[in-house]
Amino acid sequence: MAYHISRDGTQLGTFTEEEVIEGLEKGEILGSDELWTEGMEEWQPVHEVIEVDEDEEEVTEIPPQVQPVAAELEQSPEPEELEPMEEEDLEVIPPGPEPALEEPAPTPMPVPQPREYAVQSPAQPLPSVAEVGYFTRGPSVTLGQYGTDGTAIASMVLGILSLISGFITGLPAVLCGHMARSTIRRSGGAYSGDGLAVGGLILGYVTSTLTVIWLALLLGGFPVPGSKAMEGFTKERQATKQGAELVMALKKYAEKHNKFPHALEVLGDENVVESERLKQLLAPDLGPSWKGPSGWEYLGSSMPDGNYADRPLLISRAVDAGGHHLVIFQDASFTKAEIQTK
Repeated sequence: MAYHISRDGTQLGTFTEEEVIEGLEKGEILGSDELWTEGMEEWQPVHEVIEVDEDEEEVTEIPPQVQPVAAELEQSPEPEELEPMEEEDLEVIPPGPEPALEEPAPTPMPVPQPREYAVQSPAQPLPSVAEVGYFTRGPSVTLGQYGTDGTAIASMVLGILSLISGFITGLPAVLCGHMARSTIRRSGGAYSGDGLAVGGLILGYVTSTLTVIWLALLLGGFPVPGSKAMEGFTKERQATKQGAELVMALKKYAEKHNKFPHALEVLGDENVVESERLKQLLAPDLGPSWKGPSGWEYLGSSMPDGNYADRPLLISRAVDAGGHHLVIFQDASFTKAEIQTK
């Protein structure tokens, strides 16, 4: 007889009675599993249908005790002899039709239903993710269990140094920052230091970007800090201020004497400008891009004092790469122009 075995709504297969007993003994089939066979109206637990005796009874063969009793055999009557019957005395009964055997209708197999288990609500609410840390596979970990990640510290230190060295330490700071954040994520929070890694990333990206922009401007000839163009631009601005200061000293002399001095050195003699300062004003440094002797061509020796703001008062003797002189007017404004000097 074939038995269908089901467990929690899933059929395990069809087994014979011997296979079921063997499965129970090995533990492959449980007594709580459900069983069904033809003729049963519904599924029933295996242990209610098939019983297995765990302790087998020992069978002792008892040899038969044969004791011939001579007295009883001697007293038993002899069997009577039967007379043979004639053929005419025998009645022949013809064979009748064999009765039809009705096959019982097969019982439909009921569909096994999964067992319903009662879910017991916890007495206390479950802890949040912040209380127990990240959910990870394997053993549970706590936040910062292994301390601060070393690459996160390195990223922050390199990022601070990049404020001085630029992308030389800025790029390693970015690399260490990404490595540290990856390690912290894969550890499920067992390593800390994500903030240090982010800080190193920001400093590394900013300083590296600024260094690249600075190099591009430097190679393009723009006046960026540390470049010769910037040095020349700074010295040119300084010389322009010196020329404006010298013009203001000349106008101060003209207010007192109603005319400009015949030479710039007179400003020192009249104590309009201190001698040491006058030496600096008379020899301006326009930078490495200016060619020619230092100093000014003075045009105010024959110029009366008045409102001549559009007239030049000082012209630099040196010229820039384009052949232009620096011109300072009476109102202390300046420009560059091509001028033929004596």
